[in-house]
Amino acid sequence: MKNLILRTVTGVVYVAILVFSIVYSPFTFGALFAIVSGLVTVEFCNLVNAKGAGTNPFLCMLASMLLFFAVFSYSCGYAALLPVPSAVFLPYLITMVYLTISQLYSGRTTALLSWAYTMMSQMYIALPVSLLCCISFVVCPYGDLGVGYIFMYPLAVFLFLWSSDTGAYVVGSLLGKHI
Repeated sequence: MKNLILRTVTGVVYVAILVFSIVYSPFTFGALFAIVSGLVTVEFCNLVNAKGAGTNPFLCMLASMLLFFAVFSYSCGYAALLPVPSAVFLPYLITMVYLTISQLYSGRTTALLSWAYTMMSQMYIALPVSLLCCISFVVCPYGDLGVGYIFMYPLAVFLFLWSSDTGAYVVGSLLGKHI
């Protein structure tokens, strides 16, 4: 019972922070999810490093956050201020090229494994979190309004995730010991 209470309290705090950051403004949305992307990437790198890989958690975190900021600025229209809008992705690409070269030519016997986990951190964590920006910002079809932030789209994604996780937890708790 104590575990359920602890999960409920931390879940309510997490939900309150997440909902506030999504609803308040696109910039709080961007700041929170850039931090989440970076921290989750560090956690992933530490987990795979404990199993023998040699990823660089700091550079993977930096790359993850750079990808998020690039997709964020591209999705919300700030990249259009640059002469070449896709140039917002250059810092991410440079970081990924550096990570690839440093992993493959590190001289370790696990170099290929380290490179694979480095790329996996970007595909498994950074890319899905960054794609939240693509559903949050939509082009307004009426006139020259530009891009609009619709907080209901990312909020709906999390509401669906939370309801399915909660349902799975409840059903698993009730039926898991009996079947």
